[in-house]
Amino acid sequence: MKKILLITIILIGVVSVVLFFNNNAGTESTNVSKKYVPNVTVKDLDGKDVEVKTLVNGKLTLFLFWATWCPSCRQELAELEKYYPKYKDKGLSIIAFSVDENVAEVIKFNKENNLLIKIMMSNSDLSSAYGGIKAVPTTFFLDNEGQIKNRNIGYNPKIEDEIKKYLEIK
Repeated sequence: MKKILLITIILIGVVSVVLFFNNNAGTESTNVSKKYVPNVTVKDLDGKDVEVKTLVNGKLTLFLFWATWCPSCRQELAELEKYYPKYKDKGLSIIAFSVDENVAEVIKFNKENNLLIKIMMSNSDLSSAYGGIKAVPTTFFLDNEGQIKNRNIGYNPKIEDEIKKYLEIK
């Protein structure tokens, strides 16, 4: 009898933990205000050097760190592709930094999906400047002055709500 009770308690504990993590699956939002976009150089898909600071351009800018092999990243990228045309004229800019090592795979993915979002290649300097990208997808929201307002780790099903919030759209 004690054995059954113990097993039941353990099972309830395990189920509770699983349900908790599934309800919060993949998304961690962190306010990281007071930090500014670092002055780091990355490569675009043509191999040209681009200073990350120049990508902000006085707009709300969303930086997405992603990979072609990551299903959650593909999902996040598809969502952002859907929202970009809707909000770009309202002041939104989106830059997707691929953490893939093989630039040819990224170019192929970009062509196959006819992406509107600007794709760049991430590097260790950029990752370090953002505190190390430990998981993908990871998104950063930067205001029009390049101040980092928020970071999301994991797929964010409410990313449009955040875009609207930072663009101050009701």
